[in-house]
Amino acid sequence: VFSLTSNFFWWEQKSNKHNEINILAVQLSEQGSALEHVQKKWALATNPDIHTVELNGVEKHPESKAIVFWDKSTNIAYLLSVNVPNPPRGMQYQLWAIENGKPVNAGMYSPEKDTEIVLSTIQSAQNFAITLEKAGGVQSPTLENMLVIGGV
Repeated sequence: VFSLTSNFFWWEQKSNKHNEINILAVQLSEQGSALEHVQKKWALATNPDIHTVELNGVEKHPESKAIVFWDKSTNIAYLLSVNVPNPPRGMQYQLWAIENGKPVNAGMYSPEKDTEIVLSTIQSAQNFAITLEKAGGVQSPTLENMLVIGGV
């Protein structure tokens, strides 16, 4: 009886430790992914070819903020949403490059694209802005739906 009880106890302990190891492995993997994400953002922020453009909230959305990372050597634009609320259903954020007073579509933004995916290639711009548009984007910005804007 003592031997059976001891074996059961040790088997139970081993099973619990195995479960704990699996949980820790998942947590380690998640932390590794988060670290990799932060390292990519850091690489963008410290790259000497990257021009960082801060976009601040307009009067209707003073709390909103975003950052455009514009690689001047490749003309590639990335976007980091700092404080932009989730868009309503059927709507999406659209980044605009303002070139000589005219808006140029610089890509559609969604949280999973946050500095991970190139939004657009922009040759020149004096400003960047984000508007809330119907999903899929529009040809020209809806100015009353502008959230943020910033000068280069």
